[in-house]
Order: sequence, then C-alpha cells, then structure tokens
Amino acid sequence: MDVHVEEVNTKVTLFDVEQMQAQIVRTVMARLDDEQRQRQRRDDETRLRRTAYDRPDGVA
Repeated sequence: MDVHVEEVNTKVTLFDVEQMQAQIVRTVMARLDDEQRQRQRRDDETRLRRTAYDRPDGVA
C-alpha cells in the first residue's frame, strides 16, 4: 500500500486517526474481496475445464 505524506502536522486528532484506520480497513477488505472473486473465478474455470473433458464425444 502506498502512503503519501504531504505535510506533517503534530495536531492530529482522534477523529483523523479513526478516519485513517477506517480507510485502511476499507482498502484491505476491498483487496480481500477482489482476491476472493479472482480465486472463485479461477476455481470455476478449472471446474469447467474438468467437466469438459468428462463429456462424451459429440456432446457440447
């Protein structure tokens, strides 16, 4: 994850910290969801390939 700090300010409030934590959680959850979708898609494609080999000749 890239973090860009443009200005350092010693006046960080609890609200700011909570917002940063919430953004980090949203980012991590979005990445986990994306990885799960990709894994499911790969599993589905693998399952389709395996069942394609199991079909008798002439059956589409």
